[in-house]
Amino acid sequence: MHPRSPYASYLDFKKLAKDCPAFAPFVDSNANVNFKDPAAVRYSLLYLVISILTEAGDNRELAKSLLLRDFGFAVDLPEDRLCPMIPNRLDYILWLQDLIDSTSSDLNSELDTSGEVTGLDVGTGASCIYPLLGCSLRPSWRFIASDIDEASLHSARNNIARNKVLLNGRIKLYESSVTGPLFPLEALDTESIDFTMCNPPFYSSADSLAESAAQKMLPPSSACTGTSTEMVYSPHGELGFARRMLAESLVLRTRVKWYSTLFGKLSSVSQFISSLREIHELEVSGNWAVAEMVQGTTKRWAVAWSFGDRRPSAAVAGSMKGCSPLTRPELEFTVPRSVGGVGEEVVVLLSGLELMHSKRDELGKEFYVEVKGNVWSRAARRAMARGAMALMLVDEDVKLGVLITLAEAGEDKTAINVRWKRGREGVLFESFCGMVKRKLQLEK
Repeated sequence: MHPRSPYASYLDFKKLAKDCPAFAPFVDSNANVNFKDPAAVRYSLLYLVISILTEAGDNRELAKSLLLRDFGFAVDLPEDRLCPMIPNRLDYILWLQDLIDSTSSDLNSELDTSGEVTGLDVGTGASCIYPLLGCSLRPSWRFIASDIDEASLHSARNNIARNKVLLNGRIKLYESSVTGPLFPLEALDTESIDFTMCNPPFYSSADSLAESAAQKMLPPSSACTGTSTEMVYSPHGELGFARRMLAESLVLRTRVKWYSTLFGKLSSVSQFISSLREIHELEVSGNWAVAEMVQGTTKRWAVAWSFGDRRPSAAVAGSMKGCSPLTRPELEFTVPRSVGGVGEEVVVLLSGLELMHSKRDELGKEFYVEVKGNVWSRAARRAMARGAMALMLVDEDVKLGVLITLAEAGEDKTAINVRWKRGREGVLFESFCGMVKRKLQLEK
């Protein structure tokens, strides 16, 4: 579970039952809950949504009043529609926050989480849960929430209306069609957005859905509370749906910074990564991210991909056997000198390179640079000495962006971190790291 999740620690169901009497019948004498019972899931969801909205900040009292007045009904959850579990939905949102934050600023000290971010939730469902959670956690986030089901959109519209003070018009609903685009930017008159997200239909047919339920030995009433449009996509279920999104992303490309989707089967993840690798540009850049989300015995996986050159941190990009993106580990080493002294050495080192762009923080602990290629090689240094490098920089694209961070690591010791921030060539980043380490370790 994500470390920022309020559910990362033990959830006291006994207290929850006391706070919400309607939930009490679903809690046994050992304070356990049977989450195979859709009614139990529904009541717990209502309570947890209110809890998250209550913790959103300035609107605490409003959320508390809703909880007391409506008995936890901040959202409406029709019994014939999917009833999502909050913890794993929240994990997806928190991971997307990390992905956006990790690729939105040059310096760590420049990160501004109050900046406006727009996401598209494909197949938002009756609960509209992803936009609700995303908007409650980040007051500057906005969502376009699409669905093909009129009844689900009606319920989502009611949920938005019930929380209109908290949301302040930040969620826009869009009725899509079975044959229409999943990313309808043209119809929305939107030039670009920051991310897409989707919890796709898992199953390829009604038979596969029934077979899955039988394997889990679920009673008929709890096997599925969703409609066929929520649960089934033919052909190829979640993998087919994800590949359809991938095909559309090839058209929109950088108009969306990050495309993403959730998977319920690990086999789907590996097959989808294979599809990413079949696209030459993505195979070369390897600019995708994977995350495993675990709550109890339930596992979900998220995959995001980008046609841009902004690189997420290694921690956010993730690592899975056979599915890992082309992420290079951040270089970390320590030198026996003060931060101030090492900072001066970094300034001298970078001044000897032909840089396209550079900046540093006021404290002299963060240094961000962009280069057009390997400008630290002997050939590049000779070209710079001849004055030829300036001509080579004209109309060149950024090939590498790197952040060097310094931190105290004890008396007269400095920890140095070098992180890949922009670019498509991992080998170039590794070469830069080698140069920095050699130079700074040689300094006295």
